[in-house]
Amino acid sequence: MVSGCEPGDADGDQPTPPELPYRYSTQHLEVHSDVPRCAGDLVRWEGFIEYVEDYLGVEMPAVFDLFVWDTPSFDSQTYCGGDFGGCLRRKQRISYSSLPAVEHELVHAITADLPNKDAFLSEGLAEASRT
Repeated sequence: MVSGCEPGDADGDQPTPPELPYRYSTQHLEVHSDVPRCAGDLVRWEGFIEYVEDYLGVEMPAVFDLFVWDTPSFDSQTYCGGDFGGCLRRKQRISYSSLPAVEHELVHAITADLPNKDAFLSEGLAEASRT
């Protein structure tokens, strides 16, 4: 089952990123969270990024903003345009995600600059790479 979706980056209005109360920086991410994150979360996400980069032979193209919700307050309709666990806004270099979909969305961020934008490939890579 696909837990996230890439809504595309049409030229229309993009959502304004929310002001979440907790912020953390890692090598690849600017993490914005609705609850305090454990250091283990950040280490796990960085390790996952490195694993996927090595496995796919690509590098994450930039530092991405990751907005992650651990509570039911994630409004996927506003940020993703539908009922999804998360999404990537490629042009903004922003991912919006519920906690269970973070790794799926990180794969989208890692592969954001691949020339093949086919949804089947993109979603397949994201699902196949989840640990």
